[in-house]
Amino acid sequence: MTTALTVLIVIIAGLILAGLYVLQRRQVKFSKQVFLALGLGIVFGLILQLSFGATSKIITNAIDWLNIVGGGYVALLKMLITPLIFGERKISCVNA
Repeated sequence: MTTALTVLIVIIAGLILAGLYVLQRRQVKFSKQVFLALGLGIVFGLILQLSFGATSKIITNAIDWLNIVGGGYVALLKMLITPLIFGERKISCVNA
């Protein structure tokens, strides 16, 4: 039963992400997208916390699966930011 509920939570989170992608394709303003995503995330998290509890096995399993997306995003940012900072410092040293 916990596996089925975990999969259901991951599917719902995927549907939320797909809905946000549709908004991007319809060229909704970025600020509206950000605040909508923030609101949806808070509501979705509250519903999960109130339904299952903070220490539920279902919640921890779902968070492990959802962290794949979040961890990949953070790793992508690190890959992009580090060379930019290095290049900026190198250029500033050469120009100084």
